[in-house]
Amino acid sequence: MERYKKFVQLREQGILRYKDRLEIIIYGSYKPSKEKKRLIAFRDCLRKDGFVKTNIVEDYPDSIIPSVRKIKPEELFLEKSYSCLEFADVNFFVFTQQGKGNGRSVELTYLCYNLIDRVIRTTIFDEEKNGVTVLSTLPLGLVSRFRIDRVPFESDVELCELGKGKAFEYLVRFSHELRYR
Repeated sequence: MERYKKFVQLREQGILRYKDRLEIIIYGSYKPSKEKKRLIAFRDCLRKDGFVKTNIVEDYPDSIIPSVRKIKPEELFLEKSYSCLEFADVNFFVFTQQGKGNGRSVELTYLCYNLIDRVIRTTIFDEEKNGVTVLSTLPLGLVSRFRIDRVPFESDVELCELGKGKAFEYLVRFSHELRYR
């Protein structure tokens, strides 16, 4: 048993050196402005834990969008989100009680129907209050149909801790890819 413990310890040390290579992108509502601040705090929590390539979509320059065609100004953020979904090693969707807008659902739908191979790289963090989920019927249907990992949380502190745990799980899962970057 002691030999096995040493093996696990050495393996984890080896995996940890790839933390700074894992690209995690966080998707969530920027409205009201306090919701965007919560996403930034979540991003910063993961960065402090060593996942330094964690970003929200807004952090990326517009140049992440392939220049296949001219983008209308109103399509810019949509195309940027789609590019991020394809680019990320890991996609974290955060659904909060106070978050406004349909962006997350649009991004999630795009992911499921156009980037099916990226679903295994996705986790939904779903804020629950008194047992009530944020996800409405249609997004819950996508989560169920495509077997997307869904993690309920009740506070920002819990979101941070759960996020670090999920990031580590993905680090282990994709360490073979990260090794060669």
